[in-house]
Amino acid sequence: MKTIGIITALDKESVFLKKNLGVLEKEEIIADQLFQTYNLKNKKIVIVDCRIGEINAAIATTLLVTKFNVEAILNFGAVGGLNPDLKLSDMVLVTDVVHYDFDLSPTDNVVCGQYPWFNSVSIHSSEELLQLAYKLTDFTLKPGIVASGDKFVSNFNQKNHLITQYNADICDMEAAGIALTATYFKIPYLMIKIVSDHADDTAQFDFNLFIQSGIEKYCHLAKKILEVL
Repeated sequence: MKTIGIITALDKESVFLKKNLGVLEKEEIIADQLFQTYNLKNKKIVIVDCRIGEINAAIATTLLVTKFNVEAILNFGAVGGLNPDLKLSDMVLVTDVVHYDFDLSPTDNVVCGQYPWFNSVSIHSSEELLQLAYKLTDFTLKPGIVASGDKFVSNFNQKNHLITQYNADICDMEAAGIALTATYFKIPYLMIKIVSDHADDTAQFDFNLFIQSGIEKYCHLAKKILEVL
């Protein structure tokens, strides 16, 4: 039986998905995070709402790998839109992750955001899972780069910096923790994000309004992906 891990930051982002994951078999709290194991067509699906931030996301990813022995990790959630072509509720398939608030540039002769042991500032998502998502979707799924850091981006200066420096399309606060941890453990991962705000001075209002209206669009695709993994 395959075991797949799912990470969301907030329970508001996973509530609809949980209703469609099959039979809830087990709940357990580890490191103050709730892990719920479902049985979906003879697959184990372990879902955790890790809470906001890179460290929380990295903890959840580590536990999914070491405690639950997952064979792949999916991440879903709301993000800020940086690319002006993105509209609210657009879905973005994350091709690359940049950890923009990691900075060893003064000492290691690398650009801000780059880990010296990686050849690039960006971390590429699992190609096989990217192609699977493209194949299964029945609506527009836009490829994009996520700039990830422990900041809620909510002003034009921050937004423009991420666009100019990293050519980023979206921003969030968990992707780098998941991508780095999964990469180190050699676990394939896939991130599908949905634009909830424009990462400007209206971001807090847009985000809350979007959450209240419900996040169901990506859940439909998530279930299709889980069924064929």
